[in-house]
Amino acid sequence: MNNKNLIKQISLAAFISFSFVTVGMAESDKNDSQLIDCTYKDGYLDNLKTNMIKLQEQAIKIGQDICISSLKVLPGESIEVTERITNFASAAKYEFDQVFPDKIFSKASELSQSWYDLVISPNNDYRNWALIEGIRLQGGMPPKIVGITLQLNADPSSKKEYTFNEDQKSQCATIIDESSIPAPDGVKDCKNALDIWGNAVSPFQYFYTNRILQDNGQKISNMQNQWQTFIDTSRYQTPLDVWATTVWHRDHFKRHHLSGPPLTQLFLLHPVIVYEHLLGAEKGSKEDISLAIEWGGINWWQSGFGFSITSVYKDRKEQPSLGTGVTFHIKNKYSFGYAFRDDGDDSIFFNIDILEWFGDKDT
Repeated sequence: MNNKNLIKQISLAAFISFSFVTVGMAESDKNDSQLIDCTYKDGYLDNLKTNMIKLQEQAIKIGQDICISSLKVLPGESIEVTERITNFASAAKYEFDQVFPDKIFSKASELSQSWYDLVISPNNDYRNWALIEGIRLQGGMPPKIVGITLQLNADPSSKKEYTFNEDQKSQCATIIDESSIPAPDGVKDCKNALDIWGNAVSPFQYFYTNRILQDNGQKISNMQNQWQTFIDTSRYQTPLDVWATTVWHRDHFKRHHLSGPPLTQLFLLHPVIVYEHLLGAEKGSKEDISLAIEWGGINWWQSGFGFSITSVYKDRKEQPSLGTGVTFHIKNKYSFGYAFRDDGDDSIFFNIDILEWFGDKDT
C-alpha cells in the first residue's frame, strides 16, 4: 500500500469518526445543557390591553434583550442593551406624562422622573424594577372612589396623592375613551388610565420579575461559571472557529434562550506553527519549524481531548514540502501529530499555537 492510499484511508477514517462522534456529542448537548427561556408565556401579552402599541412593542423587544444580556460574563457586554433601556425609559416617561400632565396632576412628572432614574441607574442591575402603581382612594358612605395615590415602591418619597377634581376626572376618562379599550371594571377612572400605560410598559420587566429572579437565578449563576470556565480552559478559537462552532450548535444557541457553553469546540482552517521532526531526514536536518493548518477539527474541552485533520508545510530541497495527517489535542494545552508524505519522509510534530499566547479568548 502506497502512502497516498494510506493518507486517503486515514483521512476518510478521521472524517467518519469526526462526523459520528460530533453528532453524538451534539445529541448529548441537547440533553445536558441548561437553557433559560427568553420568550413570553403564552397568553401573557394578550392580557396587556393598551393603545400605546409602539411603546409596548419596544418594551417587548427590550425585555427579551434584557433576558439574553443577563448572562454578563465579559466586561462591556451590557453596554448596548443599557443604551436601549435608556431610550425605552425616555419614551415610557413621555407617555406617562401625557396621561398625568403636571398642569392637571401637580408634580406628577417628579414621580415619572424617579421611575426613569431607577430604570437607568447603573446600580440597579435590573433587579429592583417596579412600575408606578395606583391605589384608589375611597370615601363617603357608601364608599366611592374619590382619588388616587400614585407611588413607586422603590422610592417612597415620590408618592403623590390626588383627590379628584373635575379636570382630573375628565383627563382620565378621555385617556380611556381614546384608547378604545373598555375599562375592566367599567370605571373610567385614573387607576384604569394608569393601567393602559402599565400594560404597555410591563413586558420590559417580565423576565426578571417573573422568571429570571424567581426561577432562574441559580441557573444564571451556574451558566456564568460555565462560560468563565470555558474561557479560561478551552482551546483558543479564531473568529472562523467560533462561527463554525456556533453554526454547528445552532439548536443549542437559540435566539431567545440563554445557553451554557457547547460541549464541543469546532475548528476550521485554524493556522498554527509546529515543531516538526522528519523521521527519514539526514542528521542535522530532522528538526525544523513549519507552518501548519488544521483543516477541520473537534475538541471536547471538558474532557480535554480532540483531534484535527492537519497539513504541515516547509520548503525543503530533499523532502516533499507538504505532509498531511492528524493532530491530537490533550488537556486543551498540548497538541501533537503525525504527517504522511508521498516518498515516505513522514514526520511527527508538536504545535506551537501562537494564537493561544497572543489571542484574546474573551473576544
